[in-house]
Amino acid sequence: MGSLRLVRYSLSSLVIAALVFGAAGGAVAAQYPVKPIDFYVGSAPGGGSDIMARNVVAVVEKLKLLPQPLVVINQPGVTKTYPHVARKPADGYTFCIGNENILTTDLQMRAQNVPGFSFKDITLIARLALDTNTLTVRTDSPYKTLTDYLNDAKKRPGQVKVGGSDIGGVDDTMLLKIEQATGAKGTYVRFKSGGESMAALLGGHVDILAANPNEIAAQLEAGKVRPLVVTAEQRWKYLPNTPTLKESGVNVVVNPFRGTFGPKNMDPEALRVLREVLKRVSDSKEWEEMYLTKHMLLRAYLAGPEYDKVAAEEYKWWEDAYKQFGLLK
Repeated sequence: MGSLRLVRYSLSSLVIAALVFGAAGGAVAAQYPVKPIDFYVGSAPGGGSDIMARNVVAVVEKLKLLPQPLVVINQPGVTKTYPHVARKPADGYTFCIGNENILTTDLQMRAQNVPGFSFKDITLIARLALDTNTLTVRTDSPYKTLTDYLNDAKKRPGQVKVGGSDIGGVDDTMLLKIEQATGAKGTYVRFKSGGESMAALLGGHVDILAANPNEIAAQLEAGKVRPLVVTAEQRWKYLPNTPTLKESGVNVVVNPFRGTFGPKNMDPEALRVLREVLKRVSDSKEWEEMYLTKHMLLRAYLAGPEYDKVAAEEYKWWEDAYKQFGLLK
Protein backbone atom coordinates (compact mmCIF):
# COMPACT_ATOMS: atom_id res chain seq x y z
CA MET A 1 0.00 0.00 0.00
CA GLY A 2 1.84 3.08 -1.23
CA SER A 3 -0.49 5.84 -0.02
CA LEU A 4 -3.66 6.70 1.78
CA ARG A 5 -6.81 7.12 -0.28
CA LEU A 6 -7.79 10.74 -0.87
CA VAL A 7 -10.51 11.92 1.52
CA ARG A 8 -12.66 14.52 -0.26
CA TYR A 9 -13.13 17.81 1.50
CA SER A 10 -16.62 17.90 2.88
CA LEU A 11 -18.40 18.69 6.08
CA SER A 12 -17.58 15.19 7.36
CA SER A 13 -13.84 15.57 6.71
CA LEU A 14 -13.79 18.91 8.55
CA VAL A 15 -15.52 17.24 11.48
CA ILE A 16 -12.83 14.54 11.46
CA ALA A 17 -10.12 17.20 11.42
CA ALA A 18 -11.74 18.97 14.36
CA LEU A 19 -11.91 15.73 16.33
CA VAL A 20 -8.28 14.89 15.63
CA PHE A 21 -6.72 18.27 16.24
CA GLY A 22 -9.09 19.66 18.86
CA ALA A 23 -11.98 22.05 18.60
CA ALA A 24 -9.88 25.13 19.35
CA GLY A 25 -7.35 24.42 16.62
CA GLY A 26 -9.59 22.58 14.18
CA ALA A 27 -10.18 25.46 11.78
CA VAL A 28 -6.49 26.30 11.57
CA ALA A 29 -5.47 22.65 11.32
CA ALA A 30 -7.81 22.20 8.35
CA GLN A 31 -5.51 24.55 6.40
CA TYR A 32 -2.78 21.90 6.57
CA PRO A 33 -2.52 19.66 4.74
CA VAL A 34 -4.30 20.83 1.60
CA LYS A 35 -2.44 18.43 -0.70
CA PRO A 36 -0.74 15.01 -0.46
CA ILE A 37 2.34 14.74 1.77
CA ASP A 38 5.46 13.02 0.42
CA PHE A 39 6.80 10.45 2.89
CA TYR A 40 10.31 9.42 1.86
CA VAL A 41 12.02 6.14 2.69
CA GLY A 42 15.74 5.55 2.16
CA SER A 43 15.31 1.87 1.35
CA ALA A 44 13.67 -0.36 -1.23
CA PRO A 45 10.17 -1.77 -0.68
CA GLY A 46 10.30 -4.44 2.03
CA GLY A 47 13.24 -2.91 3.90
CA GLY A 48 13.01 -1.99 7.58
CA SER A 49 12.35 1.71 7.01
CA ASP A 50 9.81 0.93 4.30
CA ILE A 51 7.92 -1.43 6.62
CA MET A 52 7.85 1.26 9.30
CA ALA A 53 6.59 3.93 6.89
CA ARG A 54 3.84 1.74 5.51
CA ASN A 55 2.68 0.86 9.00
CA VAL A 56 2.51 4.56 9.86
CA VAL A 57 0.42 5.07 6.72
CA ALA A 58 -1.82 2.11 7.58
CA VAL A 59 -2.57 3.42 11.07
CA VAL A 60 -3.16 6.98 9.84
CA GLU A 61 -5.57 5.61 7.26
CA LYS A 62 -7.39 3.31 9.67
CA LEU A 63 -7.85 6.04 12.29
CA LYS A 64 -8.58 8.73 9.67
CA LEU A 65 -5.99 11.09 11.13
CA LEU A 66 -5.40 13.23 8.02
CA PRO A 67 -7.66 14.64 5.30
CA GLN A 68 -4.92 14.18 2.69
CA PRO A 69 -2.85 11.11 1.77
CA LEU A 70 0.66 10.25 2.87
CA VAL A 71 2.47 9.09 -0.25
CA VAL A 72 5.36 6.71 0.40
CA ILE A 73 8.30 7.37 -1.93
CA ASN A 74 11.08 4.77 -1.96
CA GLN A 75 14.50 6.16 -2.79
CA PRO A 76 17.04 3.48 -1.82
CA GLY A 77 20.29 4.77 -0.34
CA VAL A 78 20.16 7.12 2.63
CA THR A 79 23.21 9.09 1.44
CA LYS A 80 21.01 10.23 -1.44
CA THR A 81 17.61 10.29 0.24
CA TYR A 82 18.55 12.25 3.36
CA PRO A 83 20.23 15.15 1.50
CA HIS A 84 17.33 15.19 -0.97
CA VAL A 85 14.76 15.56 1.81
CA ALA A 86 16.89 18.12 3.68
CA ARG A 87 16.90 20.35 0.58
CA LYS A 88 13.13 20.24 0.08
CA PRO A 89 10.88 23.19 1.00
CA ALA A 90 10.17 23.29 4.74
CA ASP A 91 6.42 23.65 4.19
CA GLY A 92 5.48 20.32 5.77
CA TYR A 93 4.77 18.47 2.54
CA THR A 94 7.96 16.42 2.68
CA PHE A 95 9.23 14.27 5.53
CA CYS A 96 11.20 11.08 5.88
CA ILE A 97 11.81 8.02 8.00
CA GLY A 98 14.94 8.87 9.98
CA ASN A 99 16.32 6.21 12.27
CA GLU A 100 19.60 6.10 14.19
CA ASN A 101 21.36 6.21 10.84
CA ILE A 102 20.58 9.90 10.41
CA LEU A 103 23.43 10.29 12.91
CA THR A 104 25.80 7.78 11.34
CA THR A 105 25.04 8.94 7.80
CA ASP A 106 26.13 12.44 8.79
CA LEU A 107 29.35 11.08 10.29
CA GLN A 108 30.11 8.73 7.42
CA MET A 109 29.67 11.53 4.89
CA ARG A 110 31.88 13.78 7.01
CA ALA A 111 34.53 11.07 7.18
CA GLN A 112 34.52 10.78 3.38
CA ASN A 113 34.42 14.57 2.86
CA VAL A 114 31.09 14.24 1.05
CA PRO A 115 28.94 17.37 1.50
CA GLY A 116 25.18 17.50 1.40
CA PHE A 117 23.80 16.27 4.71
CA SER A 118 24.18 17.31 8.33
CA PHE A 119 22.19 16.15 11.32
CA LYS A 120 22.13 19.81 12.41
CA ASP A 121 20.38 20.88 9.20
CA ILE A 122 17.13 18.95 9.64
CA THR A 123 14.03 19.09 11.82
CA LEU A 124 13.46 16.09 14.04
CA ILE A 125 9.72 15.47 13.94
CA ALA A 126 9.11 12.54 16.28
CA ARG A 127 10.67 9.37 17.63
CA LEU A 128 8.29 6.44 17.29
CA ALA A 129 10.14 3.39 18.62
CA LEU A 130 13.27 2.10 20.31
CA ASP A 131 15.25 -0.90 19.16
CA THR A 132 18.13 -2.80 20.72
CA ASN A 133 20.85 -5.10 19.49
CA THR A 134 22.00 -8.59 20.43
CA LEU A 135 25.01 -10.82 20.23
CA THR A 136 23.58 -14.12 19.02
CA VAL A 137 25.04 -17.58 18.46
CA ARG A 138 23.86 -20.90 17.05
CA THR A 139 22.09 -23.12 19.54
CA ASP A 140 24.99 -25.61 19.44
CA SER A 141 27.64 -22.93 20.04
CA PRO A 142 30.12 -23.57 22.87
CA TYR A 143 29.47 -20.00 24.01
CA LYS A 144 26.84 -20.21 26.73
CA THR A 145 27.40 -16.67 28.03
CA LEU A 146 28.99 -13.44 26.85
CA THR A 147 31.95 -14.20 29.10
CA ASP A 148 32.60 -17.43 27.17
CA TYR A 149 32.84 -15.47 23.92
CA LEU A 150 35.02 -12.73 25.43
CA ASN A 151 37.43 -15.21 26.99
CA ASP A 152 37.81 -17.06 23.70
CA ALA A 153 38.35 -13.80 21.79
CA LYS A 154 41.08 -12.87 24.27
CA LYS A 155 42.80 -16.25 23.99
CA ARG A 156 42.56 -16.30 20.19
CA PRO A 157 42.69 -12.63 19.15
CA GLY A 158 41.38 -12.08 15.64
CA GLN A 159 40.27 -15.68 15.17
CA VAL A 160 36.66 -15.42 16.34
CA LYS A 161 34.50 -14.18 13.45
CA VAL A 162 31.69 -11.77 14.23
CA GLY A 163 29.06 -10.95 11.58
CA GLY A 164 27.22 -7.67 11.24
CA SER A 165 26.25 -4.75 9.03
CA ASP A 166 28.12 -1.76 7.59
CA ILE A 167 31.43 -0.48 8.94
CA GLY A 168 30.59 2.42 11.23
CA GLY A 169 27.03 1.20 11.76
CA VAL A 170 25.37 0.04 14.96
CA ASP A 171 26.76 -3.52 14.87
CA ASP A 172 30.34 -2.55 14.12
CA THR A 173 30.54 0.34 16.59
CA MET A 174 28.90 -1.70 19.35
CA LEU A 175 31.50 -4.43 18.93
CA LEU A 176 34.36 -1.92 18.95
CA LYS A 177 32.99 -0.49 22.21
CA ILE A 178 32.77 -3.98 23.73
CA GLU A 179 36.31 -4.82 22.63
CA GLN A 180 37.61 -1.57 24.05
CA ALA A 181 35.91 -2.24 27.39
CA THR A 182 37.03 -5.88 27.69
CA GLY A 183 40.25 -6.35 25.73
CA ALA A 184 38.67 -9.01 23.52
CA LYS A 185 39.50 -8.95 19.81
CA GLY A 186 37.43 -10.59 17.09
CA THR A 187 37.41 -10.28 13.30
CA TYR A 188 34.44 -8.32 11.98
CA VAL A 189 32.75 -9.67 8.85
CA ARG A 190 30.46 -7.21 7.07
CA PHE A 191 27.27 -8.34 5.32
CA LYS A 192 24.83 -6.46 3.10
CA SER A 193 21.67 -7.58 4.89
CA GLY A 194 20.37 -9.24 8.02
CA GLY A 195 19.29 -12.27 6.01
CA GLU A 196 22.77 -12.72 4.57
CA SER A 197 24.46 -12.43 7.96
CA MET A 198 22.01 -14.89 9.54
CA ALA A 199 22.70 -17.39 6.75
CA ALA A 200 26.41 -17.02 7.48
CA LEU A 201 25.85 -17.71 11.18
CA LEU A 202 23.71 -20.79 10.53
CA GLY A 203 26.22 -22.03 7.97
CA GLY A 204 29.12 -21.74 10.40
CA HIS A 205 30.89 -18.99 8.45
CA VAL A 206 30.84 -16.70 11.48
CA ASP A 207 30.87 -17.64 15.16
CA ILE A 208 28.64 -14.92 16.52
CA LEU A 209 26.25 -12.37 15.07
CA ALA A 210 25.43 -8.78 15.96
CA ALA A 211 21.76 -8.31 15.05
CA ASN A 212 18.60 -6.66 16.30
CA PRO A 213 15.84 -8.82 17.81
CA ASN A 214 13.68 -8.73 14.70
CA GLU A 215 16.54 -10.10 12.60
CA ILE A 216 16.91 -13.16 14.83
CA ALA A 217 13.21 -13.71 15.62
CA ALA A 218 12.41 -16.40 13.04
CA GLN A 219 15.48 -18.54 13.80
CA LEU A 220 15.03 -18.01 17.53
CA GLU A 221 11.49 -19.34 17.28
CA ALA A 222 12.80 -22.27 15.22
CA GLY A 223 15.27 -23.08 17.99
CA LYS A 224 18.34 -22.56 15.81
CA VAL A 225 19.88 -19.55 17.58
CA ARG A 226 20.03 -18.00 21.03
CA PRO A 227 21.03 -14.47 22.09
CA LEU A 228 23.81 -14.12 24.64
CA VAL A 229 23.05 -10.49 25.53
CA VAL A 230 20.97 -7.49 24.58
CA THR A 231 22.51 -4.03 24.43
CA ALA A 232 19.59 -2.12 25.99
CA GLU A 233 19.72 -0.34 29.34
CA GLN A 234 17.28 -2.90 30.75
CA ARG A 235 16.19 -6.39 29.75
CA TRP A 236 14.18 -6.38 26.53
CA LYS A 237 10.54 -7.27 27.10
CA TYR A 238 10.54 -9.69 24.15
CA LEU A 239 13.70 -11.46 25.43
CA PRO A 240 13.18 -11.45 29.20
CA ASN A 241 15.65 -14.26 29.89
CA THR A 242 18.53 -12.60 28.05
CA PRO A 243 20.84 -10.44 30.21
CA THR A 244 22.02 -6.96 29.24
CA LEU A 245 25.63 -6.08 28.53
CA LYS A 246 25.68 -4.20 31.83
CA GLU A 247 24.47 -7.26 33.71
CA SER A 248 27.27 -9.17 32.02
CA GLY A 249 29.88 -6.71 33.29
CA VAL A 250 30.29 -4.56 30.16
CA ASN A 251 29.24 -0.92 30.55
CA VAL A 252 27.97 -0.39 27.00
CA VAL A 253 24.40 0.57 26.05
CA VAL A 254 23.07 0.74 22.49
CA ASN A 255 19.37 1.61 22.00
CA PRO A 256 18.85 2.73 18.38
CA PHE A 257 15.81 4.92 17.77
CA ARG A 258 13.32 4.91 14.91
CA GLY A 259 11.68 8.15 13.94
CA THR A 260 10.96 10.82 11.33
CA PHE A 261 12.52 14.09 10.19
CA GLY A 262 11.97 16.91 7.72
CA PRO A 263 13.85 19.89 6.30
CA LYS A 264 15.30 22.47 8.67
CA ASN A 265 12.98 25.19 10.01
CA MET A 266 9.75 23.40 9.13
CA ASP A 267 6.55 25.40 9.09
CA PRO A 268 5.43 25.49 12.77
CA GLU A 269 1.79 24.62 12.09
CA ALA A 270 2.68 21.74 9.79
CA LEU A 271 5.16 20.48 12.38
CA ARG A 272 2.53 20.68 15.12
CA VAL A 273 0.01 18.75 13.05
CA LEU A 274 2.50 16.04 12.03
CA ARG A 275 3.63 15.58 15.63
CA GLU A 276 0.04 15.31 16.83
CA VAL A 277 -0.77 12.76 14.14
CA LEU A 278 2.34 10.70 14.91
CA LYS A 279 1.59 10.88 18.64
CA ARG A 280 -1.84 9.41 17.97
CA VAL A 281 -0.25 6.73 15.81
CA SER A 282 2.23 5.89 18.56
CA ASP A 283 -0.44 5.74 21.26
CA SER A 284 -2.74 3.46 19.26
CA LYS A 285 -3.25 -0.25 19.83
CA GLU A 286 -2.98 -0.63 16.05
CA TRP A 287 0.64 0.58 16.14
CA GLU A 288 1.41 -1.82 18.96
CA GLU A 289 -0.18 -4.79 17.20
CA MET A 290 0.74 -4.09 13.58
CA TYR A 291 4.29 -2.87 14.07
CA LEU A 292 5.90 -2.81 17.51
CA THR A 293 5.10 -6.33 18.70
CA LYS A 294 5.66 -7.88 15.29
CA HIS A 295 9.15 -6.35 15.06
CA MET A 296 10.06 -6.60 18.78
CA LEU A 297 10.28 -2.83 19.31
CA LEU A 298 9.33 -0.61 22.24
CA ARG A 299 6.82 2.24 22.11
CA ALA A 300 8.88 5.39 22.66
CA TYR A 301 7.24 8.55 21.34
CA LEU A 302 9.32 11.69 21.82
CA ALA A 303 9.19 15.10 20.12
CA GLY A 304 10.25 18.70 20.51
CA PRO A 305 13.15 19.96 22.67
CA GLU A 306 13.42 16.70 24.62
CA TYR A 307 13.88 14.68 21.43
CA ASP A 308 16.38 17.25 20.13
CA LYS A 309 18.37 16.90 23.37
CA VAL A 310 18.36 13.10 23.36
CA ALA A 311 19.36 12.94 19.68
CA ALA A 312 22.15 15.48 20.22
CA GLU A 313 23.52 13.34 23.05
CA GLU A 314 23.34 10.27 20.81
CA TYR A 315 25.14 12.17 18.06
CA LYS A 316 27.95 13.11 20.47
CA TRP A 317 28.27 9.45 21.51
CA TRP A 318 28.60 8.38 17.88
CA GLU A 319 30.97 11.22 17.00
CA ASP A 320 33.25 10.35 19.92
CA ALA A 321 33.18 6.67 18.91
CA TYR A 322 34.05 7.46 15.30
CA LYS A 323 37.00 9.60 16.40
CA GLN A 324 38.08 7.05 18.97
CA PHE A 325 38.21 4.22 16.45
CA GLY A 326 39.82 6.20 13.66
CA LEU A 327 36.71 6.46 11.50
CA LEU A 328 36.66 10.26 11.72
CA LYS A 329 39.47 12.77 12.20
